[in-house]
Amino acid sequence: KPESKPAATVAAPASSETKTTRFQHKPSVATWLNAVPLRKAAPVPPSILDRSHSRIVAMGKEEIVEAVVQEIRQKEEAFECQIKKKEEEFASELQKKDEEIARLKALLSK
Repeated sequence: KPESKPAATVAAPASSETKTTRFQHKPSVATWLNAVPLRKAAPVPPSILDRSHSRIVAMGKEEIVEAVVQEIRQKEEAFECQIKKKEEEFASELQKKDEEIARLKALLSK
């Protein structure tokens, strides 16, 4: 059974033009299906609530106030997202109920 080598292991010609290009031909559809590499998220600073007493005492007053304000903003954003999600779910359910009522009214009027 002859073994086929992957395109990456095939030696490319030594010309300067082919050294700059990654593929000799356009990539196949199979390369489109490859998993996208994970991007690392920006590091999140530790919450003020997770810091130790000694660490908080060592912080300046302005730093503590900024950290608490940031924590409050993060909590507000999380609550707003939850509220928006619940509102969308409620609107969807209400629309389904309205469609069901309209369908039943149409059946009764026949």
